[in-house]
Amino acid sequence: MEKRLARNLKFLRKYHGYTLVELAHLLKISKSALSDYENAKSPPSFEMILQYSMRFNIDMDVIGSQLLEEEAFKAGKYQRSMVSPMEMVTVTQKQALLQQRLEGMEVQFTLLNQLLKSKNSENKTLKLQIELLNPVG
Repeated sequence: MEKRLARNLKFLRKYHGYTLVELAHLLKISKSALSDYENAKSPPSFEMILQYSMRFNIDMDVIGSQLLEEEAFKAGKYQRSMVSPMEMVTVTQKQALLQQRLEGMEVQFTLLNQLLKSKNSENKTLKLQIELLNPVG
C-alpha cells in the first residue's frame, strides 16, 4: 500500500481532531484495523476510502493521489464536488442492486428466448400452411 494514502488517512483523522478509537467507532471498524491503514500495514477497502471521502468532504481521487497539506485543506482545495446518490449507497447495497438488475435482465432474456421460439413455431406453421395451399405439381 502506498505510504501517501496511509499518511493522508492519518492526516484527515488528526486534522479533524479524532483519536484512533473515536474514528474507528464512527467508521465501524476496529482500532487496530484503522491503525493498520494509517501505518500502511494493510490497504483500506474502496468502501472505506469512500467513507473517508464522505465524512471529511474530500474527493476520493485526492486521498490516494497527492499528499494532503493543511493549508490547502483549510482553503478547500480538496473539497468534494456534489455527492451523487449512488455514493450514498454502500458497496453491499450496490452489489444487491446490481444483482437485482442482473436477475431482471435474465428474466427478460428468458422471455425473449420464449418469444423467439414462439415466432419460430409460428413461422414453421405458416410454411406448412403455404405448402398445403400450393401443392407441387
